[in-house]
Amino acid sequence: MRTDKTINCPSSRGRRQLAFQSLEDILGEGERLSQSRVQTVGNWSLGQILDHLATWMEFSIDGVPARIAWPLRVVLRPFRKQILRRPVPAGFRWPADADPRLVPQGPVSDSEGLEHLRRAIARLRAEPTRAPSPLLGKLTPEEWEQLHLRHAEHHLSYVLPSEPSPDSH
Repeated sequence: MRTDKTINCPSSRGRRQLAFQSLEDILGEGERLSQSRVQTVGNWSLGQILDHLATWMEFSIDGVPARIAWPLRVVLRPFRKQILRRPVPAGFRWPADADPRLVPQGPVSDSEGLEHLRRAIARLRAEPTRAPSPLLGKLTPEEWEQLHLRHAEHHLSYVLPSEPSPDSH
């Protein structure tokens, strides 16, 4: 079990460029990747990535078990619209005492991660209530969806299919 929350994301070298327009795009890419032979150029397996995305989707409904320092919140909240449109930067580090649910703690099979993602997207579609973001505060369901799209673009960019398909995003 992983005890440190440090995420050493490699540079963008070797990563794919992704642009998702909907939650269905994320699910479609997860399904496509889980049916392919893949290589990851980061720290996590495909199953861990899919599970992580699903967990954060659930956090947007149930509440995120993390707090962000108030000075950072105050500085960044006026830029919410720009943040929701920009790629998520690599190399984020949670503090060592952060909640262990924020990052994968052990192995997750591709099929387990994909099933979790399916359930989380179904919940997002069925439940209109959203919890505040620890960084950006109160977000609409549409703003949370934009955040999920950027988050998925970031993490799934580390997954390289062995044979890229012509319909990749």
